[in-house]
Amino acid sequence: MKIRNLHFYFVVILFVQLITACGSDSSSSSVTDLVCDGDINIVGDSSTFKGEACTELNGNLTITDSQLEILEGLSQLKIIRGDLRVCGNDLLIDSDLPSLESIEGNLTICWNEVLPILNFEKLQSVTGNIDIHYNKQLEQINFQVLQNIQGGINIENIKELNTLYIAELESIGGNLHFQNLDHIENLGLTKLKSVTQNITVTSNDRLVNLVGMENLSVINGDLEISHNQRLKNLSGLEYITEIKGIIKIQNNNMLTTISHFDSLEKVSGSIEVSLCNALLEFKVNNLHEVSQDIKFVGNWLMTDFEMDGLTKVGGYIDFSNNDDLTEMSFERLTTIEGYFRINDNDALQRFDMEMLEIIGDDMVFWNNDALHRLEFNNLVSVNGGFRITKNDGITELGFDSLSTIGDFFLIDDNNLLSNSEAEDLRDRIGIENIGGEITINNF
Repeated sequence: MKIRNLHFYFVVILFVQLITACGSDSSSSSVTDLVCDGDINIVGDSSTFKGEACTELNGNLTITDSQLEILEGLSQLKIIRGDLRVCGNDLLIDSDLPSLESIEGNLTICWNEVLPILNFEKLQSVTGNIDIHYNKQLEQINFQVLQNIQGGINIENIKELNTLYIAELESIGGNLHFQNLDHIENLGLTKLKSVTQNITVTSNDRLVNLVGMENLSVINGDLEISHNQRLKNLSGLEYITEIKGIIKIQNNNMLTTISHFDSLEKVSGSIEVSLCNALLEFKVNNLHEVSQDIKFVGNWLMTDFEMDGLTKVGGYIDFSNNDDLTEMSFERLTTIEGYFRINDNDALQRFDMEMLEIIGDDMVFWNNDALHRLEFNNLVSVNGGFRITKNDGITELGFDSLSTIGDFFLIDDNNLLSNSEAEDLRDRIGIENIGGEITINNF
């Protein structure tokens, strides 16, 4: 009788345990969250790693100079509350962290000699910077759902990279820097709306345009586009309204037109376009304010320049060694606060600057052989010096309203310009209104 009762009690206990198990939260049947405190460092001769099944790491994860081929023991890791650094692993062929959703620090992937693919399927946010560089065999970088980077993103010196997927990215809290990505043809930043600091796109030999940046309206720092050997135009920048730093465009040898800044209204820094050997035209007519300088140097094939919406330049204007430039148009420009220098533009024939009234420093025309007449009939004041030298085609000086020159007055070595034409201008201004030495010496 006792044996039967014991058996009965055992059955009841087992039944209760089964009921309890079945009634528990179904989520508890999945892997239990495990929070690991402290840094994890995999360094040196390690060829295997089978660490704890952490889902959250309160510390840094560093994998450097190891002999690892794949990352084992980290497949359940969702959150890193620190930096993730994977660098100098000569044998690493798979760096997949399939569950990783958030990095509350920096992400650095560098100097992994044979790593072919970098894939972050679930990574949504990075609190620090993303820096990926010098991975010799890396062909693909995939951030499938990454939306926000509170720091910057730097991807450079990856010669074999042909696929860069960051199409869900909406905001970058630091710099955006792409350099020496020889096989990338398109940046594909189709949802990017905000970059807090600078954008640099340089030395990407197959990049043909900037398509994919159409949602970007304001750049809070500088825009530099340089040494991209196949870049043909700046398509993709049509909706930028303001650049709060400088624009620097240089050494893009197949760039033929700069005419895609359709919405640009203000540049708080300077504009420099130089040594773009194929550039034919620059037309940016909605821009009304440049707070610093405008510099165009060594664009040998450029024939047309228009910036007809501009009213004021806070610094200087310098056009030099643009050999085929025939016409410059600043229809609404009234004030140049710095100097105005036009040097060595062999084909330049015409200016459309009828509204210009004030030049805050020197005005210099030197060695522009195709110029026949200088027409600045609303120009009232040049606060620096006034120089017209070695312009072999000039025959007439049209400065009908000029009444003040703050420093020297120098008109010399202009082969077709008579001394009497220069003297007439001097007398119209009045010697008493010229603040420096007066020199007139033409052939």
